[in-house]
Amino acid sequence: MKFIIKLVLLVLLLNIITFKANAKATLSYDDIVGSDVVTGIIAKDTANFQMGS
Repeated sequence: MKFIIKLVLLVLLLNIITFKANAKATLSYDDIVGSDVVTGIIAKDTANFQMGS
């Protein structure tokens, strides 16, 4: 009886882990980071950059 209970718990645990892994795999970049504007400081000369780069 103890073996069956342990086996059922193990199967449930593996299903939970698999479900969480599948849920994470469906997230997009925007879901994780968001669509907010990112600002920063450029430390190199920008004379050779094209518009939008």
